Amino acid sequence: MTVTTFEKLMSILRASFTNFKMDPEKDKDAYKIWFGELAYMDDAKSVLAIKKVISTCDFVTIKNIKQAYADVDMPMQIDDEEGWGLVEKAIRNYGYMRAEEAMASLPSQVQKAITYMGGFQSICEAEKKEVIRGQFNKAMGAANARTKMNAVLGEPLLTQIGNYQKMAELAERQTLQIAYQEQEEIQELNEDKIATNKEHIAHIKEVFKKSLERRAAIEAGA
Repeated sequence: MTVTTFEKLMSILRASFTNFKMDPEKDKDAYKIWFGELAYMDDAKSVLAIKKVISTCDFVTIKNIKQAYADVDMPMQIDDEEGWGLVEKAIRNYGYMRAEEAMASLPSQVQKAITYMGGFQSICEAEKKEVIRGQFNKAMGAANARTKMNAVLGEPLLTQIGNYQKMAELAERQTLQIAYQEQEEIQELNEDKIATNKEHIAHIKEVFKKSLERRAAIEAGA
C-alpha cells in the first residue's frame, strides 16, 4: 500500500465512523503504527477491505481491517463437506495411480487437508471411509483456520514470527544438545567409577586370596 492510498483510506474512515478521530498531525505516532501494520496490503484490495469494514463494522480497528482484507485476499472458502465431496470426485476421476494429477485438480485448502492426512494415496487406501471422512473434516477445518489466520496476520508479520520461531527452535535444540552432552559426560564418569570400583574389588579379592594361601601354607608347615 502506498502512503497516498493509506491517507485516502484513513480520510474515508474518519468520514464513515464518528468515533474514529485519528488526526495525521496530532497522532503521528499512531499513524506510523497503523501504516506499518497495513502497508503490506495491495492498494485495490485494501479499498475493498475498507468498504467491507464500513458495511459490516460498528467501529474500526487494525484487526477489523486485516480480517476484512483476509476475506478479500484469501482463496474461496470451502467447508468440510464440500471439501470431502471434491476429494471423492478426485478419487473417482484419477484414482490411486494418478495422485499428483488429483492433487493438482483440488483447491489449495483441500490440498493442505489431504497433506495433513498423509497424502492422497493414503486416503485412497483407507478401508473405513466414514472414519477417514471424519478425520478429513477435522483436517479441513484446521486448514481453513490456518489459511484464515495467515491471511489476517499478513506476510510481513508471518515472516517475523517465523524468524523468531526458527530462533527459538535453534535455541531449544542447542539446549537439548548441551543437556545430551552433559548426560554423556555423566555417563562416562559413572562408567569410569564402575570400572575403578571393579578394579579395586578385584585387587581386594587378590590380596585376600594370597592371604588365605599364606595362612594355609603356614598351617601346613606346622
